[in-house]
Amino acid sequence: MKKLAVIIVGIISFIHINAQTDNLFWFGAPDVSSVHGDPPRNGAPIYLHVTAVQPTTVTISQPANPAFTPITFDLTQLEHRSIRLDNLPGFDISMIETYPQPWPLPPGNVIQKKAFKIVSTPGDVTAYYELDQYWNRDIFALKGRNALGKEFYVSTQNYFRNGDYGGTAWSGFVICATENNTQVTIYRNDQWLHHTAPVAPPVTPITITLNQGETFAFRAESTDANRHINGVRVVSTKNIAITVYDDSMRKRYSATGLSYDIFGDQSIPISLIGQEYIVMKGNVFVGDDGGERFFVTATKPNTQVWINGVLKTTLLNAGDIYSEEITTRTVQIWCNQEVYVN
Repeated sequence: MKKLAVIIVGIISFIHINAQTDNLFWFGAPDVSSVHGDPPRNGAPIYLHVTAVQPTTVTISQPANPAFTPITFDLTQLEHRSIRLDNLPGFDISMIETYPQPWPLPPGNVIQKKAFKIVSTPGDVTAYYELDQYWNRDIFALKGRNALGKEFYVSTQNYFRNGDYGGTAWSGFVICATENNTQVTIYRNDQWLHHTAPVAPPVTPITITLNQGETFAFRAESTDANRHINGVRVVSTKNIAITVYDDSMRKRYSATGLSYDIFGDQSIPISLIGQEYIVMKGNVFVGDDGGERFFVTATKPNTQVWINGVLKTTLLNAGDIYSEEITTRTVQIWCNQEVYVN
């Protein structure tokens, strides 16, 4: 099975951003198919990778989970350490992944306490989370404080369906709280969030209260491409981090063959997104299923989308999506208002 190539998106912005180098990171891990791949599946083996910029001491913890023993180690300048999470003593995959839950929570269900916190002192580090399952690989670059914010729009993609793996591969997102008594409001723009009480339009918001280190995950109602989660606004009273994922996406790698691979990323808040992006084309077979594509998510009404200097569309509402196949080596995307691109 061949891997899906990753679309690389560069943000052109006048805001000063320190990339993924920081001394504080928060991350909520997604639920990965328990059927796709070889045992133990679930994306495993699962690693957390940390590289030091300067000499430093690193501590990895799960602040809301007293059963997790913090991991502390020293790194010299440019030294790298890989920690396999799924086979730590007394630890397993069920303590890593945040599973989608019904809302409102029925009796017997509790908020999950699975957020990872990485602290480095006195030096900065870079970090990423890796799913190293041969048949379903991806890495999630952790963005430090750039991942923390109070307003996000969540989008995956709406062109490629999920593979049929016994109902275990979905589009979704994980919310991770960094402070106690954090109220998170999810503004549903459609009926595509699974396990939430059906409502008639206008779709009413959901408000959840999380404490530091607690996580909550939503998944799509359907694996159909046009029913994936797109343009969902998430607002919080205190800083949160959001992980987006789209598990086992189906894509042709030849005229007769299909590959199924996970996409995932740690999102950034709307305070850091831009108006201009450069997308670089990979080496993906085009076939009859749309080739490589980019997806633009509006955060404000009446957002114009210009591709290589040509006005392609105006997105009328915040949360609306525009998608296009990538047919040239690079694509310039410019919008008159801030957008997400993936």
